[in-house]
Amino acid sequence: MSSTTRKYKTYLILPLSLLLINVFEEIAHYKVINTIYDPHIKTIIMIFLYSIGFLIAANIITPWLKNFFISAQKSSKKEGGYVGIIMFYLIAFALIYWVYFIIYTEGAQYLLPKGWR
Repeated sequence: MSSTTRKYKTYLILPLSLLLINVFEEIAHYKVINTIYDPHIKTIIMIFLYSIGFLIAANIITPWLKNFFISAQKSSKKEGGYVGIIMFYLIAFALIYWVYFIIYTEGAQYLLPKGWR
């Protein structure tokens, strides 16, 4: 795999990974805001959750997502050639757009099952 190909994959996979991690942060923020009312405790818990989230994201989620996206991309390329790769990224970014659209128009709670709201 050439250096250019690796950079290309990184430029497309990294934003997807960061956006997905941010979705989890939005959900955690929603849950903390609605369950804890003391602003000092709320702030401490959010700092703690973000710190833990960054550690988990850096060491577990991002490598897993990278492997998932690379295998899905390889499958897309094998099945559909370069059109398959383009379709894969268009669908991935469209799904991320849809999730963010829900977060910003309805709220993060609408990404959770009704029992968890």
